[in-house]
Amino acid sequence: MGSARIPTPLVLVLSGTMLAIGALAFLSPHLGEPDEESLEPLPGATPPPVDVRDGTPEAVAETFLDAWRKRDYEVAMALSVARAAAEVEARRRRENAMTEQERETAAQLWNTMAEHRLTLEIHDRQAPDDDHLVLAAVARGRFLNQDYANAVRFELRRDSAGGWKVEAMDFPGAEDPFSAAPEAP
Repeated sequence: MGSARIPTPLVLVLSGTMLAIGALAFLSPHLGEPDEESLEPLPGATPPPVDVRDGTPEAVAETFLDAWRKRDYEVAMALSVARAAAEVEARRRRENAMTEQERETAAQLWNTMAEHRLTLEIHDRQAPDDDHLVLAAVARGRFLNQDYANAVRFELRRDSAGGWKVEAMDFPGAEDPFSAAPEAP
């Protein structure tokens, strides 16, 4: 029996192929579906949901504040009338006037800032008449991973169905939240 020699180029091709198959087999678990950790959205990528509560004026005021902070314009509009509704619509217009890139960047910041719901501690409740109510409160919660407390005042009006709507929201001693950004042309 003679010695059969395999040509060098063929040996190199076969060796390279075997190495490639081995590397593919080794790496294949890492090349398939992304793991769960990589599927998690970046912080602020998803708008936090608004927990809609209604019935009492306090619940409507707290939900309106939550919707305002989270830029859920449909919820905020459904819970507002008069000045508050006009300001929700103006804020929506300002946001819609942004470029797509500006809107995405701002949304990530807004969503991160509004991640946690604020709760209202009511300190004063005045009813000028049966259909109007003024609430003075402190909004408390976590804001950018810091404890947050800020005075807030709501004017509410009873609607024709007997429910409550926010007519105005103000932050006494602070800049008016409705004028935080200039009106878009």
